[in-house]
Amino acid sequence: SFMQPGGQLLTRKKRGPSMRRADRYNQLMKIARQLVAQEGGDALTMTALSELAGVAKPVVYSHFANAGDVIIELLETHFDQLTQAVNAQIAGSDTLEEYVSRLVDASFDFENASDLPIRKITNGFAADERINTAYLRHEEEFVGHWELVLRACGAGEKELEVAAYGISSMVSNTIYSFALKPRQKLARGTTKALLLAMIEAVAPDARKKFKPRELNLELAKAN
Repeated sequence: SFMQPGGQLLTRKKRGPSMRRADRYNQLMKIARQLVAQEGGDALTMTALSELAGVAKPVVYSHFANAGDVIIELLETHFDQLTQAVNAQIAGSDTLEEYVSRLVDASFDFENASDLPIRKITNGFAADERINTAYLRHEEEFVGHWELVLRACGAGEKELEVAAYGISSMVSNTIYSFALKPRQKLARGTTKALLLAMIEAVAPDARKKFKPRELNLELAKAN
């Protein structure tokens, strides 16, 4: 048996009735998230998925080639959903302050509600290089997002890459570290203040130059 978050046991199931392929896939993904949440990425094996789903190993292998593919699928799904959640919130921003506030709140809200602790899978330094590549690709997308934001704020090209990387790292690390902690409210406010300060450090006229509609068009092209 495995302990789920919240103290519920995730137990091995007896062989159950057959499922539609899509339903089986969703079941396996749910079990995979629960395993990672409680035990970390190393606990996610094809044997564990087979036992906990109550199916023979060939059923699991019909969906995934190996455990690494399952983890990569978890990462892809998580980051795609995060991007959608954030984009839906920032779309209506009229000022830089509102944009920053909405982005930070949407990111915290998503991670707070997520049942997949990403840092239990990798922070870009997992043993499986394919997992690192999948993770870092999304990190690069976040950096690219902040490059567009900084351009929209009037930042110079010379500082752009370094500033975008620093901002992206600060935001991601703070959210991952505090999204599930009691001091989350303080973390949100502090992150917003730091983020505005970092933007204005490389783009002093950011609040005047920021044009959310133009930025949203650029983000839509990038996505």
